[in-house]
Amino acid sequence: MKLQAYLSIVKRPPFSILLGVGLFVWLFLLLQPIFMTQFNMPVEGHLHHHAHVQQSNSLWSVIVQAINIHWFLMLIAMMFPLLSDSVLFIWRKNFPRKRYLGLISFFLGYMFFWTLTGIGLLVATEILNNFFNHSKELILGSIFVALLFWQATPWKQVSLNRCHIPPIINPFGFQSVIDCFNYGSKKAFYCVGMCWPLMWISLFTMQQTMYFMPLFTFIMYFEQSLPWKPEQWRIPYLGLLQKFYKHSTDKNKTALSTHFRVS
Repeated sequence: MKLQAYLSIVKRPPFSILLGVGLFVWLFLLLQPIFMTQFNMPVEGHLHHHAHVQQSNSLWSVIVQAINIHWFLMLIAMMFPLLSDSVLFIWRKNFPRKRYLGLISFFLGYMFFWTLTGIGLLVATEILNNFFNHSKELILGSIFVALLFWQATPWKQVSLNRCHIPPIINPFGFQSVIDCFNYGSKKAFYCVGMCWPLMWISLFTMQQTMYFMPLFTFIMYFEQSLPWKPEQWRIPYLGLLQKFYKHSTDKNKTALSTHFRVS
């Protein structure tokens, strides 16, 4: 996609609304430690993170860490801009009186599946904590290895190819609410398959990655907008490097040809 196409998408609702909500929540998360420190209040999620790194936690405390306001705000900041097509689909497929209820059901299903994923990621982090004796560098390195491995697998491409498949939503009765909830869960399932390593990095490093949340969101949106590709094993980011190399080579050839014509 060209830059003009991205700019036209940014201006078009519901993407512009979801992007605005995501940016507002991101700014809140970014400025939260400043406000909380000024008023001598604990930062939501920050103390949990340090306790999580420094000591071994029970499964219940891991669940409590996952289900807090900080987790949901992080989801809103990072994932809401990716849901514009789904929101528009639900808006068009439901009767006017059921549109908002359908959207609420969709977001509940989406948050529900992502919360289960967050619990799983925190449990995995706890296992790595015990295995690496609470070495943050080794844990982060393991997450990056998982990210590169997942980029190479066909399952990542399966998630990218199928995240745009429209569901069947019955607009009549309570079945509409159930279908929207199921659609939210299914959408979250493919979003998890697309970007769970990035979310794991954000969940593990907490405040350190707050500055990079928009970058993560852009990467996920860019990948989601790519055309269909075969679901097979591949070298991570090889296609991107080839495009960059081809673009640089073509640019150099153009510059050389212009130079010789002038000479």
